[in-house]
Amino acid sequence: MAALLKLADVELDARYGQAIEASSISAALRTALDSGPEALMEGAVAALAGASFADGMPPLALALVAEDSTARVVGALVAHPPAPLISRLLQQSANPGEALLPAIAIAKIGGLAVEETARGAGWGTQLLKRAVQVYQQLQFPLLYGQFSTDSAHMEYFYRAGGFTPLADGEGLSMAERLGLPYGVEGVVGERLFFR
Repeated sequence: MAALLKLADVELDARYGQAIEASSISAALRTALDSGPEALMEGAVAALAGASFADGMPPLALALVAEDSTARVVGALVAHPPAPLISRLLQQSANPGEALLPAIAIAKIGGLAVEETARGAGWGTQLLKRAVQVYQQLQFPLLYGQFSTDSAHMEYFYRAGGFTPLADGEGLSMAERLGLPYGVEGVVGERLFFR
């Protein structure tokens, strides 16, 4: 756990750190991977029942860690439901069930980091590839994230991973991709990418 948190480029919400220590991180995802994608709805309902939206997210989040041959943590990836989008939908929607739909259909790569001394060895590529495999198996139609425009090499990295980077500040419409009447707003200085 401590090694994961030392990867400075991956900022973990305290809830995710606690869930990692309690082994409840990804619990709903693990169940769905074992039982089939249809079990994800039950896992989501169980995770969110009686909990605040933010407290219910860790069982629906994915935390991957890469270790080298000496068991030293060299990389980490965290993906999770698109919390800001869902929060906005909960505020605007009369139907909370519809507002929570993105939690079982859309995942955001919230952080991907590789320790500086291990960069260039394919760890980040493997973490990204594994995240894509997990979400494909769960039949998520959309996986997305964002990177700073200062990180020009990230466009190549995500393109090589099968993602489409958008222009600086361009938003991601769910209407075009999923037929849903909402999207993720772009921010100047950041580029969204999706698959």
